[in-house]
Amino acid sequence: YTHQVKSNNLDERIIFKGKVRRQNLPKVLSHYDVFLHAFIGSLDKSIVEATFLGIPVITINPEYLKIFGQWSSNNQPSLDQELIAFMKFSNKAIIKIVKARRKLAENNHEIKKWINRISHILTNI
Repeated sequence: YTHQVKSNNLDERIIFKGKVRRQNLPKVLSHYDVFLHAFIGSLDKSIVEATFLGIPVITINPEYLKIFGQWSSNNQPSLDQELIAFMKFSNKAIIKIVKARRKLAENNHEIKKWINRISHILTNI
């Protein structure tokens, strides 16, 4: 369903998708400009996938923020603070940050790298 946001000078349409099957995630994400994510647990594959796709991720997930960085300068930011900070960036700055985060994801979270790491661990046991 959709929801209108009228706080903090935001008047943008937000679409809540709910659960999306893993294999459908890239197709679904490709239709949107930004991925809002509020799960605090372990690093969620969906936000790493969005990062691989070059979609800006706005999240409060501590592990993601630690690895990829955040939009605001607040310690333990709220989703609202991250969204407001994101909206203050120019398109050029967002593109630069998203590219850097994508490169970081490719260097550390690509499946081939995981396979190599696991293989290395298993051969050294």
